[in-house]
Amino acid sequence: DGDHAGQFGDHAEAAQIVQLGRVIVEAQPGALQRVAVQADGQILLGGGFTSVGGTGRNYIARVAVDGTLDGGFNPDANSNVYGVSVQADGQLLLGGGFTSVGGTGRNYIARVAADGTVDAGFNPNANGPVYSVALQTDGRILLGGQFGTVGGIARSFFARLVNDSATQSLTIPSANRVEWLRG
Repeated sequence: DGDHAGQFGDHAEAAQIVQLGRVIVEAQPGALQRVAVQADGQILLGGGFTSVGGTGRNYIARVAVDGTLDGGFNPDANSNVYGVSVQADGQLLLGGGFTSVGGTGRNYIARVAADGTVDAGFNPNANGPVYSVALQTDGRILLGGQFGTVGGIARSFFARLVNDSATQSLTIPSANRVEWLRG
């Protein structure tokens, strides 16, 4: 009917993005696990793939609205990316089964700049896979997954990180709260 179509979610049966009736990206069934759209319309893809359109991209990629791969964006996770969220400032939050992004050690959660470079100051350090990453309207970060700790503090399956633009530090003030503050 000419409308945008496609189905996404956890373990999509047919992993393809369809725009105005034409396929713009294809992946193996089940390989595309998360899709997010940036403010500029570019599309972020996360999952269990190692290439997009024949070009090597490990588990995270970005394509333009017309489906062309963004050749300058390559965060290079070392395992699946299950969660992708776009912050208001354009930075990207990634959750997954990875322990490295861009060659930098990041256990299951990472933040990258819009160009794909790892945010060196953000390292919540979950001890197990992060399957879901979401942002609250106040900028706080919600994590869901198969972890027992975040930042060394007990957090069974769910954590909320404070994301305040006034400073830039990760603090764990008590066993009940993990704060991530950035500037």
